[in-house]
Amino acid sequence: MHTKVRHLDIVFVIYNSCTHSRTEARLQKLVLDNTDEFLGNDNDHMIWAGDFNRHHQMWDEESNERLFTTEALERADQLIDTLGELGPEMVLPRDIPTLQHMRSKNYSRPDNVFCTVRTMDLVIRCEVDIKLRPPKTDHFPIVTILDIPQKRLPPLERYNFKEADWEKFQLYP
Repeated sequence: MHTKVRHLDIVFVIYNSCTHSRTEARLQKLVLDNTDEFLGNDNDHMIWAGDFNRHHQMWDEESNERLFTTEALERADQLIDTLGELGPEMVLPRDIPTLQHMRSKNYSRPDNVFCTVRTMDLVIRCEVDIKLRPPKTDHFPIVTILDIPQKRLPPLERYNFKEADWEKFQLYP
């Protein structure tokens, strides 16, 4: 008997509001309710990437201390608790800004990339590429490249209909 090994790669692209944590809560519930499906075997990978709108010393530069208000840190701690419960770890190295504020021109780090531990070894590159920044936006693109080996299936044997002798091939005499 042959059992098929299921392989699942999930990338959640997230926008998290500055004013609430409903996105985080829904994502946490979704992953917890589907852990066996999403992370049921060693071939499964999960990535969270996007604008989390959270500031914390774990990823922002310490010079951004003006952003570390009590409320901001409490919201960031909720995200950190969720990550701790579900297992994703930060991929984008600390202190790399992902946003330049339009008015003040100050840099900060509201965007981030997290992935499961088993996915960390597959990350070839995760960095901000300022040259790819679109016009009229304050966010910088984050380029993440993974080396996820894909099982190659043998090619299917197919008939070459171009070589058929259609005069000899008749459905009706």
